[in-house]
Amino acid sequence: MNKRMQETIRKRKNKISKRLKNIHEETNSPMMNTGMSSFDISEKISAIHCGGIGLVNELVNALKLPQRINSQLQLLQRRKPYYESDHVLNIAYNIICGGKNLEDIELLRNNEPYLNALGATRIPDPTTAGDFLRRFQEKDVHSLMDIINDTNVIVWKKALKKKNRDYAILDIDGKIQETTGECKEKMDIAYTGVWGFSTLVMTEATTGAHLFVVNRPGNALSQEGAAEWMDKGIDVALKSFNRVCLRGDSAFSLTKKFDEWDDRGAHFIFGYDAVQNLVKIADNLRKNEWVRVEKPCVERKGKPRKKKPRVKKAAVVRREYRSLTKKEEYCAEFSYSPTKCKKEYRVIVLKQISAVSEGQTRLFDEYRYFFYITNIKDVSPVDLLKLIRGRCNHENKIEQLDNGVHALKMPAAEFMANWAYMTICMLAWNLKSWIALLLNDKKKSSKLIACEFKRFQNTIINIPSQILCTGRRIVYRFLNYNSWIFAIFDLWRKLKLIRFSFT
Repeated sequence: MNKRMQETIRKRKNKISKRLKNIHEETNSPMMNTGMSSFDISEKISAIHCGGIGLVNELVNALKLPQRINSQLQLLQRRKPYYESDHVLNIAYNIICGGKNLEDIELLRNNEPYLNALGATRIPDPTTAGDFLRRFQEKDVHSLMDIINDTNVIVWKKALKKKNRDYAILDIDGKIQETTGECKEKMDIAYTGVWGFSTLVMTEATTGAHLFVVNRPGNALSQEGAAEWMDKGIDVALKSFNRVCLRGDSAFSLTKKFDEWDDRGAHFIFGYDAVQNLVKIADNLRKNEWVRVEKPCVERKGKPRKKKPRVKKAAVVRREYRSLTKKEEYCAEFSYSPTKCKKEYRVIVLKQISAVSEGQTRLFDEYRYFFYITNIKDVSPVDLLKLIRGRCNHENKIEQLDNGVHALKMPAAEFMANWAYMTICMLAWNLKSWIALLLNDKKKSSKLIACEFKRFQNTIINIPSQILCTGRRIVYRFLNYNSWIFAIFDLWRKLKLIRFSFT
């Protein structure tokens, strides 16, 4: 970044800071008071709303994604005029630039500055994009996910220090995706009574990257076919990380795989059904074997605010509904060998004590047991509880896969086409993850990994930019300032110098 650019950013930052300063003056009119307006169109100057797409495209080229997609994904017999990478990136960029479905591609392909920004004469229209998705077979979807995961490994090795690549945590869960379509191939009735699909999603917890997204009929059980994908997830993680841990709810306690995973050196911690023999063991544990689980203490800055009245709780008491109020939690552990295992594993049992009441009348205390099985040693039961409870963030990632990148909207009638669309949308999410990992500012990096996709669009992508085609360069001239501008320029410069290893 040269001195002129630094000075321009500084002036814009100071200008907006001065404007936003609250001087507590009394005003005579509302702030939003535009008066008369008029509209015009520029004859020469044109711009795009999503200037940050240049950074995404720079990353894609640095990672040589187009070349690897074209060499490993053979779907087109004749490439006139589009390659496989053109179709894949066209759909992914549409999602990143704010599109929610294939039809939104039409807005981008009629945006001349957007085409100039990508150095493209034209891009595929929505109908052509749908036709491309219908070319996918299952092996092609697997190939595309392999390309994405190979890129995950490359970015992890380059962006994470060795001490941060010691332990990978793989979260796995399913989601019932309802559809109102009548002709969706392989749609079925789920256990919830709705028509749709049962999607399986696997992510890596620390980097926020998605590894696999699997489309299945709606009547498929959560754990159906999960073992194959968990084995693949271990293979991917071990290419970059030293150790790996599988984490999931009781549906994924695949006891027939425990010994195999343990022999491979892979850790796991899963929820486990509260079957009668485990409850009996927990009941017979001595009092001194239980350890109280303390609530985490949250430090708050500044003067504490007065607590607001609990409206829901007041309504429950007023109508004399029966309610549970959690009082205390205790945990303990014992060894246990499931029927399909030859080895013994640690079982962490959590005992929740809740007060049962009706209205203002307290009735009795209720005990509930929750069981977790693991092969992790030398870690206290309390710390293992913290580890398994960290799985809750996986639900947020699945929600973002649905409502952030709109991967689960099932835009086509064909089953494989919808799976391919989900995979391409997963690529759009992972581009956010890769940008976050490569940022020099680690505070902003952690924020970007944890944030929603909409926040990523508003901070990195949606920056109005003038597109200048000069000589052999395409120049993105940002027209607005935000607090992420310095981070964007730093990463842009870094991508010019960085060299990724593709061995």
